[in-house]
Amino acid sequence: MFGRSMLWLCWVITLPSVLLTLLIVLPAPIYQLWLVAVGVSEWSVWFVVLGSVGLLCGLLAVREGHTTATLPMLLSVVTIVLALLPVITAQQVANRANVQLSLRRYLIGWDGGERWLEQHDIPFTTVNHQTLKLDMYRSDPDLNPDKPLPIVIVVHGGSWSGGTKSDFAQHDRWLVGGGRVVFDIQYRLADANNRFPAAVEDVKCAIGWAKRNAATYGADPTRIALLGRSAGGQLALLAAYTPNDPALPPSCPTLDTTVRGVISLYGPTDLVWGYNHTAHPDIINGPQTLENYLGGSPTTVPATYALAAPIEHVGGTTPPTLLFHGGHDQLVGHQHAERLVAKLKGAGIPFGYTYLPWANHGFDFNFNGWGSQIAQAQIDAFLKANLK
Repeated sequence: MFGRSMLWLCWVITLPSVLLTLLIVLPAPIYQLWLVAVGVSEWSVWFVVLGSVGLLCGLLAVREGHTTATLPMLLSVVTIVLALLPVITAQQVANRANVQLSLRRYLIGWDGGERWLEQHDIPFTTVNHQTLKLDMYRSDPDLNPDKPLPIVIVVHGGSWSGGTKSDFAQHDRWLVGGGRVVFDIQYRLADANNRFPAAVEDVKCAIGWAKRNAATYGADPTRIALLGRSAGGQLALLAAYTPNDPALPPSCPTLDTTVRGVISLYGPTDLVWGYNHTAHPDIINGPQTLENYLGGSPTTVPATYALAAPIEHVGGTTPPTLLFHGGHDQLVGHQHAERLVAKLKGAGIPFGYTYLPWANHGFDFNFNGWGSQIAQAQIDAFLKANLK
């Protein structure tokens, strides 16, 4: 009886584990499983543990005389191998980037570091009767006007029609630990009344607001960088690449929208290419998302697609750029980053690009995961170099 119970336990541990770890290497067929895939790939170490438990369970069942337990044992080995792929690949990427990964942090989390101050829902403009707000984070609650801090403006993702400010608040708190002020902003979400360029106009308005109000928060208005994720990456890149462009003015009176650097995590850069090379339609309808944002297709509004694409605005005044993209991104293909890299390289613009072969869209949702640890180390170095 004990042996039979042990065999059932082996299957209960092994079968779900191996099916879930298959999502590390196979594309998720539906949106719900894509969400699971992000979690499995970024928390894969725990599946190594589950696979090891399943293997031990199988060995014990075989000792009890259940030779059929060899199958769950083999599946446990497959689980361990698949779950180790992100670990091994992340270490290879970290070695190339001279980043030290922390297993302790991966397992038990970040200790929070220094003190910080937060203020939420600070209005920065009102557009068409809609008040836009931002959240402020700073590394030291005590203002020191003699040592103003550099500014990072964070732009959230959400397919341009969803999401909200401070959706990655723990990353904001980490950013301020390097001695910075962070403004995590809202913008008008895309709908029938707020098509492009509404959102990027609001990002530029926030840049102007940050410059005008920097002293209030102990910040330096001359040292600003933008950071965006997904759709926010496109907005951050576009705002950084088109400062003071009359074709894309801010949504509030602002004299100067130049910034010293821009960071994009898995953001789209070539919108025509993205429309024609859509991601998995069962997860996201790429063309429909772009049409909602831009008001049509590349055929019906070609000038709008060109104006909205960061890749079309690379030039001599483009600020230093840092890009991150996952090789398993099922929403925004890594080719977006690579196409922009080719343009930046051709124009002689300083840039960095980190390709994370195992990672999916939203890989930094796990704040302590391998992808986050690699990205944070490089973001910190980039900001220190460009916001001196």
